[in-house]
Amino acid sequence: MKAWLEKFKVVLKDVAYHSHEMDYMDGVTASFYNDDIMVFTPGIILYKDATALDFAFEIHSEVGLHAEYARINGRLCSMKKVLHRGDCVEIGTDEKVLPEEEWLNHVLTYKAKRTLRSHFAKKAKMPYVRCSYCPHCPATK
Repeated sequence: MKAWLEKFKVVLKDVAYHSHEMDYMDGVTASFYNDDIMVFTPGIILYKDATALDFAFEIHSEVGLHAEYARINGRLCSMKKVLHRGDCVEIGTDEKVLPEEEWLNHVLTYKAKRTLRSHFAKKAKMPYVRCSYCPHCPATK
């Protein structure tokens, strides 16, 4: 119970801090209104129906953002695979792997959703420049 209360406190602070990126109540409900499963990694508690991708983001946001595969109970699996109590999970990463927007459909945890939404928001804000030879480019008119 103490671990759950401590996590509740941490998540509420994080949700409040990042409230401009995500609806406050969505963040709270995504984090706490689920059945928990225990993961034997210090400090990580996941929810029922959490995926290997959720687990990757709980380890570290960079692990989640570059997650390439999951090995669950010694078998190579999709990052979208739902975890179960007692699963032994290994996450493989590759710096070349970048998240796809459909990953949002396969995560339950607040941390995974927030990190993915933040990543896509930054990606959308990146400026682009057309070449000067493009006939439709406003710069050439």
